[in-house]
Amino acid sequence: EGLLAPASYRVQLRFRWLSASGRTLASTRRNSATCRQPDPRPNLVVSSLAMRPTVKAGRYRYVAFVRNTGRSAADASELRMAVGGAELPFAPVIALEPGEGVEVAVEGPACAEGAPVDADADAADEVDESDEADNRFTRLCPPPS
Repeated sequence: EGLLAPASYRVQLRFRWLSASGRTLASTRRNSATCRQPDPRPNLVVSSLAMRPTVKAGRYRYVAFVRNTGRSAADASELRMAVGGAELPFAPVIALEPGEGVEVAVEGPACAEGAPVDADADAADEVDESDEADNRFTRLCPPPS
């Protein structure tokens, strides 16, 4: 316990057999298996993104599922959505325990067929995460139904 993480550790043991006079009779070394210390920090990811038309013409409701895949609780944060490169207002994300997830919805203009829709977890970099590179989820806008 108390080792730095993330890291991997192993132990090397050295054995010596001595005679009564203190002379080395034999020696050997053995290494333990590697013990991996995982990163203890939270990790916020967007695992899915849905687009649903609203009752208002030309408007969609964008729903992202934000999950904490890390090993500790994540403080409250914000989600950023962008439709075809145009950013929508940030949406609050509640604090999440390890393994917990929450749907976060943002309303905005309807996306054009084939346009990218991006969702970024922890958009304001408020949470110190184990992996900052996996926060974005992108999906192309489906054809209108």
